[in-house]
Amino acid sequence: MILSCENPILGVVMDRPTFTCPVDSGKPRRGTAVFPSVPYLLPLCLFLLLTAVLGAQFEEYDVKANIVGRFLEFVIWPADIREGPLRMAVLGGGKLSQTVQRFAREWVIKGRSVEVVQVDSLDEVDESFHVLLIPAQAGKDLGVLPERLVDHPVLTVGEYPEALSRGVQINFYIDQERVRFEIHPGA
Repeated sequence: MILSCENPILGVVMDRPTFTCPVDSGKPRRGTAVFPSVPYLLPLCLFLLLTAVLGAQFEEYDVKANIVGRFLEFVIWPADIREGPLRMAVLGGGKLSQTVQRFAREWVIKGRSVEVVQVDSLDEVDESFHVLLIPAQAGKDLGVLPERLVDHPVLTVGEYPEALSRGVQINFYIDQERVRFEIHPGA
């Protein structure tokens, strides 16, 4: 038997037998569902839970990659290197490298595409690169950046504690579970 009740909030008559609504007698009677029934809620809850768990693992690197992309939009490059794709060298590998490579496929900065190249040493970074990204793992063993990189118009981005003191211009760090960045005063 299907009974109906008027929803005082929505002002509509409901007639599906999946939820109860109170009546003046104090006894509930069967009405319709505002939400789907339990068999539909369980998969939805599992999906939301998995999305939250998986999203938390990659959130830090997604945020860092987005910030790198935003920084590229505001850099004023010298006139002689304003054409062609922006070339980004990523020292070593790791999660930040993979995330930046994934994001860069869709980046267009001031009409220019972004080309990401993974390099194994600073010797492979030449004047054709506009950005040098130094992930934490690669930065641990890195000393001061060579003068040729400091003097050349290359944006250097790191994510390790001593980055600014070693010549990197922008450094990411985590503070109270948030991605933060610091900029070298001389940049």
